[in-house]
Amino acid sequence: KIVQTGVVNVTSIPKGAEIFIDGKLQEQRTPAVISNVIPGSHEIRIKKDDSSSWTKHLDVYSKQTTFANQVVLFLVQQPERLTTAISMPNEEKRSWQPLTQTFTIQNANDRSVLARSDENDLATIIAYLPLGTYRIVDAPAPYLLLHEAQHERIFLIDTQQSQQPILLNTDADQWSWSPSGDALLFSDGFDIEVYAPSLHAQETITRLSQPITGLRWYPLGRVAVFGYEGNLFAQELDRRGEPNKTTLVEGLGVLEFWFENEGEWIVGIAADGSFRKRLQK
Repeated sequence: KIVQTGVVNVTSIPKGAEIFIDGKLQEQRTPAVISNVIPGSHEIRIKKDDSSSWTKHLDVYSKQTTFANQVVLFLVQQPERLTTAISMPNEEKRSWQPLTQTFTIQNANDRSVLARSDENDLATIIAYLPLGTYRIVDAPAPYLLLHEAQHERIFLIDTQQSQQPILLNTDADQWSWSPSGDALLFSDGFDIEVYAPSLHAQETITRLSQPITGLRWYPLGRVAVFGYEGNLFAQELDRRGEPNKTTLVEGLGVLEFWFENEGEWIVGIAADGSFRKRLQK
């Protein structure tokens, strides 16, 4: 009987990682296209010296390609203690630009009104919002992200839509845009979710029993990094099978963190001082 095989396409950050399919080491290293894979469920493992490994069961189909793209492997190293004072940078590096137009939010009776002003100071109403105290935070054009501090909610507005401009209205006290601006990570402190505006698709990444302390999109690949019980974890956003979760920093009592040099380093402030750890060479 002739069996039509499938293909597995694997890329990783960093490159040059070993690839195992059902425990068998493949000749190629990442990036690689592996042909003649029998259809069915296969364990794909990606491994590189001095780094965390990645394992996932993926389905391979006849005459089709199964992708495992931009798999992020993190260096396994101990954090370094810093002796000089540090502070979180004001802005993260990104490839998208926010809107440059002028927007106002005013309270009127029992609601708040979001409006856009033109060069002649003429205002056009974009959306009516629940009465509250709002601030505008950065979002990729054409979107506008509003944070209502009193009730810890965020509102994502599509400024090009006139009929239904409010895309997202949810509890959240932490959020982070992807580097490309195509998706928004957010959390109410216990659930971590991701929302893709162009698809109007929302998905729960994980649920935790204790509040998280910090949430950021890793600059490389599609990975959420969050603080939990004083530790730092990285969790992939690929929801096929069991998501890979990596402990980045443990036992320091991390209070806040950020990335430097496009994800090469993670830097933070802990209960008894500051630290940094190399994540990529």
